[in-house]
Amino acid sequence: MTALRTILKHSSIYSFGILINRIAGFILLPIFARYITPTEYGIYSLFVLTIAVLEILSILGINTALIRYYYVYDGEEDRKRLISTSLITILVSGLMYSILIIAFRDVLSEAIFASANYSKYIVGIACILFFDNVFQISITLFRIKNQSTKFVLIAFLRFLTFFSITIFSLIFLNLGIDGVIFSTLIVSIIYSIISIVPLLRNMDIKFSRDMLFKLLGFGLPFVPTSLAGMIIAFSSRYMLRLLGDLSQVGIYAMGYKLAAVINMLVIIPFARAWPTNLMQIFDSDKPEKKLSKIFDYYFVILCFIALSVAIYAGDIVQLILSPKYYGCEKVVPVVALSFVFYGTYFILDSGIFITKQTKVYPVLSGIAGVINILMNLILIPRIGMMGAAYATLCSYSLLSMSTYFVSNRLYTIDYNFSKIFLAILAAGVVYALSLILVNSDWTLMVKLTVKVFLLMCFPLYLLFSEYFERGDLIRIGGLFSDYVASYENKLVTKQYQK
Repeated sequence: MTALRTILKHSSIYSFGILINRIAGFILLPIFARYITPTEYGIYSLFVLTIAVLEILSILGINTALIRYYYVYDGEEDRKRLISTSLITILVSGLMYSILIIAFRDVLSEAIFASANYSKYIVGIACILFFDNVFQISITLFRIKNQSTKFVLIAFLRFLTFFSITIFSLIFLNLGIDGVIFSTLIVSIIYSIISIVPLLRNMDIKFSRDMLFKLLGFGLPFVPTSLAGMIIAFSSRYMLRLLGDLSQVGIYAMGYKLAAVINMLVIIPFARAWPTNLMQIFDSDKPEKKLSKIFDYYFVILCFIALSVAIYAGDIVQLILSPKYYGCEKVVPVVALSFVFYGTYFILDSGIFITKQTKVYPVLSGIAGVINILMNLILIPRIGMMGAAYATLCSYSLLSMSTYFVSNRLYTIDYNFSKIFLAILAAGVVYALSLILVNSDWTLMVKLTVKVFLLMCFPLYLLFSEYFERGDLIRIGGLFSDYVASYENKLVTKQYQK
């Protein structure tokens, strides 16, 4: 249990570190909306996604393999050689990619941004790719050595630096998209240097071909899976650029970012902590029943957050974004529903994970990725960015359902789909009522109040329809009462000490 608590502690800290960067992107949305145009935001969105794709290709899965092999070697010298081999390989790979990117910058600019005039941004991509690869090795070592506090500290400082430079570039220097990309480059350089210096001090520069083959043998199979995940999540933006324009990409990306709150608040923290909890559940009595019950409650949380985002999307856009981004709220409900299906994937794949049949992951992700591209090609010419949103919904729902069928063939878990259907129906009815009953002429305060009432109808309906089991509610109430009592005791103790 001590080991489990340690793992869960570090998982939660890592999740917080990842959330810092996600929150940073959300906090900057009003600033971006005011100081850069939808076309410029579309360029920045494609800029960031291109870096993410190239990082997957250039790192070669070595960061994952390093985690796998670090503790296989007992001797300190072998571990140093492993780290050195990983770093040298990633540096050489990153340098080669960067040189090729710079050499073909005009061609790539035309392919990604539909104009050779943005070739300077391609050079920026090449530089950031090289420095970010260095940074990734240091971050991986933090994870290996359970230095989660350092991980969060670096993430927080990186966020502050990026936030400060971006604000200065946009507001005081009025540099527009150039300022945002310049900020990204500066932050990448600063933190790669900060992270690599202590690493080099404690490392002998040695290279092992045998270790390299082991690293590549383990890491390379993760590359297609990661790329398939990127295709499902973000290919819609590239397709929008090909079949539409950069302005559409910017507006769609803004709406997608708003809907991604569900990913930030629920899915990422859950996905980080779930594997360890899954193994604990699997080793306990009646694991199938426990997994089914966890899915029931997790699904309700996903639906509630997605419903909240969908209902308030229009109000949030009017409050924090400028009029040039109005319309992005249309994609929010569809993308939020997509995230609900994406979130279920992390429990529905339990059978695959438990039976160690992980070779099916690339197949499932690959099929969903192909469907995403095909749906984009069919829908975007007809309904624009809404087509991109529906393509994302189709691919994530297909991934979720196909994962369930494959996983359940390997290890049977009887999920209560009547409850799941009830939750979807309740959320759909509440959302429909928000569209029908709320008048656009009402004041913002009245609209917000009515929507709060409608939103509360969702959990209340599930409560009275006996979605939640009485025993679970009693246990939750008991935990809450214990927490309140503990808090009151602390207050009494402090008062007594005074």
